[in-house]
Amino acid sequence: AGGLTRDFITEFVRDINAPEIGLFIQTPNGRNREGSYQDCIIPNPSPEIRDSSDYYHVIGAFLALIIRMNTKQIDLHFPPLFWEFIVDGKLTIDAIYSIDNSYQKMASNLLLDCSSMSSVSLLNMRGMKIKIDQFDSITKSNCEEYVERCNEFRLNELKIPLSKIRAGFWENLNFKPPAFTTSSLLESLVCNEKVLTAESLKKAIIFND
Repeated sequence: AGGLTRDFITEFVRDINAPEIGLFIQTPNGRNREGSYQDCIIPNPSPEIRDSSDYYHVIGAFLALIIRMNTKQIDLHFPPLFWEFIVDGKLTIDAIYSIDNSYQKMASNLLLDCSSMSSVSLLNMRGMKIKIDQFDSITKSNCEEYVERCNEFRLNELKIPLSKIRAGFWENLNFKPPAFTTSSLLESLVCNEKVLTAESLKKAIIFND
């Protein structure tokens, strides 16, 4: 890539990583300094910037452009759930747990001890308290339902921006995800070191018998 193109890509990556832009935030583990993926960023589920959906769509296209131009960006640090979603559009609660140990502990503790609580609050991905409707208190009879609703909320708040990024990514490449595509392969193509050995390529690709 030429000088102007390289400068554009560098500035774009800087904006993705910039907290003041607000499109991406630290993982909850990074904010709480615990567990895995503390150095990674995730899409902000509730950015203050206008037309954020359009920006996320453009970011997906930008990541595809990096592959097309072979200009890998080692300063992009996304957790595995990010790349997994780009591949198959799926997000599991275990993936949420992997970036938010505190939430996993909260859900596990509630299921173990469903004694009545006078107030109910849940932290979103930004660490802000929210209220789950129709739950003024937690009891043994509604504990499992409450945790299910919390899980649903935590999944949906990331699915929205991730879906926009995924759409922009594959639209820019102009083909559907090939069967051999894996999350580790995409990560290698976008932001790993430039040298991709045959051994690492084998690990990144799924071969069907």
